[in-house]
Amino acid sequence: MEGDVCRISIDSSGELLHRRGYRLQTAQAPLRETLAAGILKLLDWEGETPLVDPMCGSGTFATEAALIASRRPAGEARQFAFMDWPRFRPGLWSLLVEEGQRQSVIPTVAIHGSDAAATAVAAAEKNLEQAGCDGLVALDCRKIDAVEGLPGPGLIICNPPYGLRIGKNEDLVPLYRQIGAVYKKQFSGWKGAMLCPPGRLADATGLNLKRVAALLNGGLKVTLFEVEL
Repeated sequence: MEGDVCRISIDSSGELLHRRGYRLQTAQAPLRETLAAGILKLLDWEGETPLVDPMCGSGTFATEAALIASRRPAGEARQFAFMDWPRFRPGLWSLLVEEGQRQSVIPTVAIHGSDAAATAVAAAEKNLEQAGCDGLVALDCRKIDAVEGLPGPGLIICNPPYGLRIGKNEDLVPLYRQIGAVYKKQFSGWKGAMLCPPGRLADATGLNLKRVAALLNGGLKVTLFEVEL
């Protein structure tokens, strides 16, 4: 209520939209699915060039990339609140879903994810399977400094720890230096991207980072950076 004006809103979604229904396993501080998909769109990645996430965690970037490359409709398998409305037409909804699914393709682009934690890689594998994307992403367990390049050009992207929810009381400058070194050495000719707070850690990469957007990740203010490698 504001004065004599009443605004009424109706929730048509139910659960938050980022809950696509595939992420049953999580690693530490997981990235929201919708944020990952939005970041890929901001970077103009449409599933036509390779993508590498060398710090993939539970595989959110990799899974969203596989869905984009497959031209799959987001949230196709989840339930929405409007499905319980009296005039909901399940037959029409099924037709709309089938129409979206007919546009899907089998992607041929390489999508790779890796992480230093075996538990994170195992979580990513289960999430990809739940999303129907198993077999579309190559996963392995390795540290950032052991990541190898791929034929490109393509996009290498990561969401490293910021020293808040992960890496608290740790000196993360050496890690960010390693990230910058891997980007420059292994992925020359690619586009690099990173989600992290601006300032000391981003500067430690030694990369000529360009700010793409200011975003919130779990309530934390972060910046999406990109760089031509």
